Amino acid sequence: MTSKALLAKIARLYYTENHNQRAIAQKLNMSVAGVSRALTRAKEEGIVEITIHESPEHDAALEALLETQFGLRECTVVHEDATEANATSAMARALSEILVRVLRNGDLLGVSWGETLRAMSDQIPNASNREADVVPIIGAMGTVETGIYPNAIATGFARKLNGKAYLVNAPAILSTPEICDSIKNDRAFRPVASNWNNVDTAVVSVSGISAADSVSRFEIFSEAELKQLRQLGVVGATNFDFLDAEGFQVTTELDRRILKIGFERLRAVRNLIVVAFGTHKVAAIRAALRSGIVNVLITDQSTARAVLAAEGTAAET
Repeated sequence: MTSKALLAKIARLYYTENHNQRAIAQKLNMSVAGVSRALTRAKEEGIVEITIHESPEHDAALEALLETQFGLRECTVVHEDATEANATSAMARALSEILVRVLRNGDLLGVSWGETLRAMSDQIPNASNREADVVPIIGAMGTVETGIYPNAIATGFARKLNGKAYLVNAPAILSTPEICDSIKNDRAFRPVASNWNNVDTAVVSVSGISAADSVSRFEIFSEAELKQLRQLGVVGATNFDFLDAEGFQVTTELDRRILKIGFERLRAVRNLIVVAFGTHKVAAIRAALRSGIVNVLITDQSTARAVLAAEGTAAET
């Protein structure tokens, strides 16, 4: 039985003096396996106590709860601040850090639309050690001045990632399914389709369908179309893939008129990052997380707590 004094000595050599396990084994005439077991026992018996000083910007407890609840690979929950601008700035820094980790030079990043992504493209820091090209994963909508224009968002991200922006110069929402099909089958659209097939990481926001959301305020859909979506049980959308409260895709007549990357193709990307916040979006965010296509989430504290509450999961305050 290894004495507590020896356990403490091994722990001091490893944690304080930064010797590796092989060096400790040679120094104390032990096996490497014996050193490993001793380090484990030192933690079990309270000889070693590890303290992690979490970032003051992030709420680690909420992050862990959301990762467990929805099977996320990673979650960032930023602390709330007095202004929305500071919250979006913190989320932009978190997004930049994730993109630098998950993007490889030469990757193609897909971006969607909306006010949140506009803020992200404006506020993410320059990634000096990355070169990635960017493409919108949905057709054009809105005007450049509103900032929600997908091509403008793609250009903003490309500038920060030292890459090129590929543009989609066709409307996102067409008058008829036939026009949409015609564009998809046109030779001029082939480069866009090829780019969509090569997207390996995508950043999307989440759209609600209330009067407070962009789809209503910017008149992306008519009130009649929004009413029809609500009647079908739609609570939100990711890149205009409509979802019900449990995260199941709802197929509508609108789908055949929307020019965008396919839902299953989006599910297949290596990293699908959702950046979304706002308590009015809770049902939509929960639906997106329940859909199973999201593996990274960036949000704020009040939104995180509200999403967990909607799941029936208590979060410590």
